[in-house]
Amino acid sequence: MSRNRIRRPALVLAALTASLLLVLGVAPARAAVAEESAASQSCWFDTDTDTAQCFADTPTMNAAIEAQTGGQLVTDANARPAGGVLMIYTVARFYDGVNYGPASFIVTTTSATYCTSSHTLNFTPAWDDRASSYQSYLGCQTSVWVGYGGTGASTPFATNDPIMSGVSNVGSSYTIT
Repeated sequence: MSRNRIRRPALVLAALTASLLLVLGVAPARAAVAEESAASQSCWFDTDTDTAQCFADTPTMNAAIEAQTGGQLVTDANARPAGGVLMIYTVARFYDGVNYGPASFIVTTTSATYCTSSHTLNFTPAWDDRASSYQSYLGCQTSVWVGYGGTGASTPFATNDPIMSGVSNVGSSYTIT
């Protein structure tokens, strides 16, 4: 019986210590680690489903796009499906390094005519204030904006921009047209 009396105060003390650590900021430190690891990820935005996903690296992302859609990922508007395979067109790819450096954020569609109209979208939280260069495909032109919803300073519309002068690592949205 005396053992139970000793264990209860020890358990109560352990619970109080854990609660105090949470209040003092141990939990936010763990969140920062999770965000830091998310920063190394490559992400995909599917314009057809209006959904985004992130992956450990670009090759894993590209393979997942094809596996999940059952299509073939292409950057050429003239690509023809082999045996009825669905074409997944890349309309833009943003990179977290200048000159098209390692991790990327890819925007896809199944419409070869996606760029006949203008589309302004916000970056996902993992890519907000992160892009440093971009490439556009299918005859599209892209601009990156400092503010959400295509507001604030921006890059000029271009097919490719290796340095995004003035908005590198501060872009929150982009327009593809």
